[in-house]
Amino acid sequence: MKHFICCLAVLVAVALIPSAALAHNIAGGCGSNANKTISNENSFATLCSATLSLTDDTHFCVATGSAEAQNPNAGTNNDYLFVLATTPNGPGFDSAWERKVELNDNPGIDDPDTAIASTVRFFQLAPGTYTFYWLARPESSDDANVVISDYSMGVVCTDGR
Repeated sequence: MKHFICCLAVLVAVALIPSAALAHNIAGGCGSNANKTISNENSFATLCSATLSLTDDTHFCVATGSAEAQNPNAGTNNDYLFVLATTPNGPGFDSAWERKVELNDNPGIDDPDTAIASTVRFFQLAPGTYTFYWLARPESSDDANVVISDYSMGVVCTDGR
């Protein structure tokens, strides 16, 4: 009986406390180990994407992307760009969160077979539905096609409450 009275007292206290707005935290992501060939130097290719609906106030989001690029072993100065964005065409070039990976096939040198591209980006977003993209592309038309063998992206958003 004493236990019942204590539980009842807690329930009454909770019912009498004004309800506070609860924080809206949300997370999502994507990834695959299926090979994806990146070949068009005129636009970014989507490695993967995740759509999140942000309600109420401004949200603060952190996205992290990582990808494993296979050396095409096709000459030197093969440069590839990787970036996180909320538009499928990317945020433009040379942003703070853009990463460049160079894969070469130098004669007489044992060049790496793979390179890892990884970046983090902070977003401050108004309420709405957003698609986060993990993107890649060759830097120029001289760059050989590259196979991305493993890639993933994670996004965490909070409204700061």
